[in-house]
Amino acid sequence: MKRILECLFLVLLCCISVHSQEAGVIERARVYEPYIREAAAKHGVDPRLLWTIAYLESRFRPDSVSPRGAKGMMQFIPSTAERFNLKNPYEPAQAIDAAARYVKELSRKFDGHLDLILAAYNAGEQTVIAFREGYPLILSNGRIINPAGRKTGGVPPYSETMEYVAKGITLFKRLIYLGASNEKAEKQPDDEHSDLPSIEQLRQISNYLTEAPLNSSSSIQPKTSSSRTTRSIYIQ
Repeated sequence: MKRILECLFLVLLCCISVHSQEAGVIERARVYEPYIREAAAKHGVDPRLLWTIAYLESRFRPDSVSPRGAKGMMQFIPSTAERFNLKNPYEPAQAIDAAARYVKELSRKFDGHLDLILAAYNAGEQTVIAFREGYPLILSNGRIINPAGRKTGGVPPYSETMEYVAKGITLFKRLIYLGASNEKAEKQPDDEHSDLPSIEQLRQISNYLTEAPLNSSSSIQPKTSSSRTTRSIYIQ
């Protein structure tokens, strides 16, 4: 009996912790969504994609630092921050604006393929190109990417990147479903990746997606790409 009570107590603590974390994400998302909407409109990118990246990278934490030295809510490494003239990656408005410019560049470079945009944000665009074209890439530090010259369609076969892309696509689909009217909404996305916010949680988190239509010229079109075995989303 004592063991059972201990187990129940641990489950309760876990539930409280998860609820607290979800509440924190809700509050942070509400604070920073106006910056996402502004940057998306300014640079002509889909705000749902910026929202997805902000969630995956840091759960909207502007003071986040990764073990690899990526900084801020949008997790910029120093070289990419310098490339986009981001002076302070911990400042949310600056970081989100830089991320919008980066996403716009990636969207052009990868013809709006959502999977490749997400993979490039996570692993770097040159890495994605090396796996898309099937050639080895030698970095400045001597490290070789894709030494066997494998062709994967673009998404590097790294567990972290593949999980990042899969979760990003699932979350993006949920945001599409959330923002669509009842007349235009397709079938609710499958309940993949249960650790991501559900449709109901997103309704609490993302006020502007439910209360105001997206003011964006972007659209999504699910298509099948012959170079990949999985279904792709194109952003146009």
